[in-house]
Amino acid sequence: MKPIRYALLYILSVLAPAALAADGGELQETRDLHALGQQAADLGRPIVLLVSQEHCTYCVRIREEIIDPLLKSGDFAGRVLFRELFMDAWVQARDFSGGRRGGAEVARGYGVDLTPTLLFLSPAGAEIAPRLIGMRTPEMMFAYLDARIQTALEALNRD
Repeated sequence: MKPIRYALLYILSVLAPAALAADGGELQETRDLHALGQQAADLGRPIVLLVSQEHCTYCVRIREEIIDPLLKSGDFAGRVLFRELFMDAWVQARDFSGGRRGGAEVARGYGVDLTPTLLFLSPAGAEIAPRLIGMRTPEMMFAYLDARIQTALEALNRD
């Protein structure tokens, strides 16, 4: 049943963007991973971090066609924190240990050099599920993302 739901979400996101433009349920940018990690620890949730760049068309597509509709669906409400970190030169961020670094430097610390990349992180910033790199087959991205989130939730619940 889930593949059908994901296919419908994808179709809706492509064919009816005006319907998805309502307030709420949109991916938020972060520049403070330390605070995000503390919030995730307090709530007992994993983090899905989209590493992107401002002029990356695939980053915009994954945000608008995949993540925002998923957030609007409420499927992972109260279970996962979704955020976006830009790795452009102008971005200054606070890493999970509290140090101030450029967004690109934080991303490179995870070995990220291509965008979009989705990281699945523990509250301490450790990768707890295999990352997703690029857009892949758009109609399958909901299923790929769902599987990684389930892996991250299981990994977090084991600890």
